[in-house]
Amino acid sequence: MAETMADCQDSYAVHAANRAVAVADGVSQSLFPKAWADLLTRSFVGDRTFRLDSPAKVEAVRREWWQYFAGRVEHMRRENAPALWYLEGCLADGRSAGSTLAGVRVKNAGAVAYEVLGDTCLILVRGGCIERQISSMPDGAGFGNCPDYVDSHAEAGMRGTPRTGTLDMRPGDRLFLATDALAARFDAERAGADRGKQFIATVNALETDRDFALFVDGLRKEGAADDDTTLVCIEWERATRFRVAGEKPAAGHDRKKNRKKKKHYGTNRKR
Repeated sequence: MAETMADCQDSYAVHAANRAVAVADGVSQSLFPKAWADLLTRSFVGDRTFRLDSPAKVEAVRREWWQYFAGRVEHMRRENAPALWYLEGCLADGRSAGSTLAGVRVKNAGAVAYEVLGDTCLILVRGGCIERQISSMPDGAGFGNCPDYVDSHAEAGMRGTPRTGTLDMRPGDRLFLATDALAARFDAERAGADRGKQFIATVNALETDRDFALFVDGLRKEGAADDDTTLVCIEWERATRFRVAGEKPAAGHDRKKNRKKKKHYGTNRKR
């Protein structure tokens, strides 16, 4: 059965004033993974000091998730919902959510600081070819069912170690943030003779949400995983301001100050 966009467990967030973008992929087998992914992306872009290797910062987000979880249980109690017994059991058992995360903060003169956990990847494109792909997964680990992730339960902690660093972008460079289904295709194209040049040309030509949906459907017909798919593009264009294209920022985010990059967004649910 086809799922709706409401069933998509991916998340992305942008904060123009903070020059920050983040993408996360909630672990579908976990509990309320979308809520956890949303909290992580919003925390990364909204708090300039948020880092996955900061226990205090992550714990604060965990408290928000548990408040969300308890609120859902309380709402079901008031509504006498049939699934109440299941959620009460999950609450008693300490069930939790998991999510990958890739976040970037744009600095000056093209410097981009990044933090990546799991198989949600950063892909640097230079001269129309894939120059570099970054995740926290070990080389050769591929894109399986056990990525690195951060858990909403403190006792579960974190699987793997976040990868951090800085990229120096040049005019004309593009930096993609992609969840695993699409990141796997970028990785395969990078190993090809043209280092993904033809594939990147196809991606760059996408203009609308419908274009992106048709593009993803085509990849699935070619064997790509039938999974939630999110793509964000950051383009360095010698601009003096940080410009957001293709999506309205969340309420309260400033679209007029400190614009430096151009961004395009796409999200496609799994079928």
